[in-house]
Amino acid sequence: MSASLIVLIPVVLLGVVTSLCFVGCWLGTHGNVPAGPYETAVSATGNLVAFWQLNDLPQTGSAFDAAPKQPPLVAFNGTVVGNVTQNVTGIIPSDLVDTLATCALFTNGSVKVDFHQELNPATFTLEAWVRPNWTPADPQVQRAVLVSANSVGAGYGLFATPDNFWEAQIGTGGGNFLSVKATQSIFLDLPNPPFSQYLAVTFDGMMLTLFVGVVGVPLVAAFQGTTANFVREQPMNATSLFIGMGLPETLTGMFPFNGFIQDVAVYNVALDAGTIQAHFTLGSTPPG
Repeated sequence: MSASLIVLIPVVLLGVVTSLCFVGCWLGTHGNVPAGPYETAVSATGNLVAFWQLNDLPQTGSAFDAAPKQPPLVAFNGTVVGNVTQNVTGIIPSDLVDTLATCALFTNGSVKVDFHQELNPATFTLEAWVRPNWTPADPQVQRAVLVSANSVGAGYGLFATPDNFWEAQIGTGGGNFLSVKATQSIFLDLPNPPFSQYLAVTFDGMMLTLFVGVVGVPLVAAFQGTTANFVREQPMNATSLFIGMGLPETLTGMFPFNGFIQDVAVYNVALDAGTIQAHFTLGSTPPG
C-alpha cells in the first residue's frame, strides 16, 4: 500500500480483491425492481449496519440505506454529490430476474453519508461490487471505493492503488495505520470486458483481511496482522463516510473512483471466510 495515501488521507481501508468477470446489477427496494438473490442474502446476514444498493432513481439525489433496522436505529441514507450517474445497468450476475438491475456510475462524484458512530465499529466488514472503467494506459492515481476517516487518521478505506492493485487500510490515529494489498493486479485488460469484481475487507481487532473475487476465478484473500486494536472515530473528530471518493471535505475531489459501484455494505463484525465465500459465489452465479 502506498504510505502517501495515509499521509494525504488518514484513513483505514478495508478491501477484498479477487478477479471476477461478468455483467449485471440489481435494482432494490428503493428503485423500481425487487431485490435480487444477492441483495436478499446480504439483507439477511447478521450484524449488517448499512447497505447502500446504489439502485436509486436519479430524481432522488440520494442513496438509500436498505439495511433492516430495529428502533431506535435509523437509516444511514447518503446524498449524491458531483458526477454520479444513477440508474445504470447493474453489475451483479445473480441479481437478474425479469430485468437487469441498476447501480451507479462514478466519474467525479461521490455518495456522502453523514457521520454516525455505528458506521465506525471496532471490528467490521466492508463489502462492495465494482467494475473499473479505466485502462492500464490511464493516469496512475489512487481511486477510492469507500473511505471513512478523521483528521488524525482514525478510520478505514478501500481503494485502487496507482499501480492497479486493490488495497485496504485501517488507522488508529496519530499516524498509525495497517494496510493490506491484494496479491493480484486489478483485471482491466482481459478479453471480452466488462469485469465485475467483488471486494470484501474484514477486521477482527487483530487481523485485516482483503478478499477479491472475479467471476470464474477463485476468491483470493490477503492478510495483515496487528497488535494494536482499531480505535473508532470519536464524535469530536467526526467525519462523513464517502463512497466513490476519498475525503473531499479535506481536499476537494480527492481520489475519485472511475467506474460502477453497487451493493456497498458495512457490518459491525468480521464476517467469517465461509460467509464471504458464500456471498461471492451467490453474487457471481447468474440465475438458471
